[in-house]
Amino acid sequence: MADTLNDYMYAYFQRVVTGNAALSGAINVSRAAVGVEATTANTSTTSSVNAPAAGATVASIANLTAGTYEVEVTSFITGTTVATLESDNMRFHIGATPAGVIINPVPGTTGATDVGSFSTRINLTATTTISVVAIGAATAGSVYKASIVAKKIGF
Repeated sequence: MADTLNDYMYAYFQRVVTGNAALSGAINVSRAAVGVEATTANTSTTSSVNAPAAGATVASIANLTAGTYEVEVTSFITGTTVATLESDNMRFHIGATPAGVIINPVPGTTGATDVGSFSTRINLTATTTISVVAIGAATAGSVYKASIVAKKIGF
């Protein structure tokens, strides 16, 4: 049995939605304009800093373009000496603006802390750097580590 016009139109629409067929002619519009999610891209970094000073950057992703991002931050403090003042001593920044403290409990004074994590969705209106920053000065012998993953989403 031959396909109906509806079957052909449905198959064409599915190819447009998946990006396998271009819209053309009078209906030539962007995929975003018809509600199809834009291509996603991940940007990530991992870094560590020995005994950072107050306000020192532990990890950062520079020059994120305008758009909406899902951001995941993971942090960890280790070293030969880790003091209780290290608890919750890292903060997530959008540009120069603090956006949230990363909870890093310090169960003991040697070895390592528990892993801290922070997840959020941000909307950047211009090219911006996101970062993890030490809030206060770290103890000598400590090592601050952070990982940031930014996934661009949306239209």
